[in-house]
Amino acid sequence: MRLPRFRLTVRRLMAIVAAAAVAIAGYVWSEMSRLREGFRQGAAYHADEEQEQRAMLVAIAARRGELAGNPTIPLIERLAQLRADYHAEMGRKYRRAADRPWEPVTPDPGKPMDERLTVGSPQPGRPFTGPSPPLIAVSPGDGW
Repeated sequence: MRLPRFRLTVRRLMAIVAAAAVAIAGYVWSEMSRLREGFRQGAAYHADEEQEQRAMLVAIAARRGELAGNPTIPLIERLAQLRADYHAEMGRKYRRAADRPWEPVTPDPGKPMDERLTVGSPQPGRPFTGPSPPLIAVSPGDGW
């Protein structure tokens, strides 16, 4: 028994191309939706963090009389202001990225820190402030 011959006509070729285009468009749509949702979550995170830093500023301002003798309060207040501004900027960046998920997004800069507030802190993720290791001089002729 002889199998029927498949003929590739222009009409069938157009149907194959259209089906491939629909499949590719579906994949791109799902990726853009995934990116958009991730950017929306980033924007929500930064909005919450900004609100937390602004609340800290309000609390410091409300207790300014009690905290007048503490030398770290101006540092904490300045750092809270810097972090609130940082999170506001990051929130704007991620809201824009959620609206335009096909555009590239620049890497986030590091969070503002003040090393004067982390000196001697034993918490994980904080800079080590113990004694410095001895420096070793290496010259280019040493094979390094």
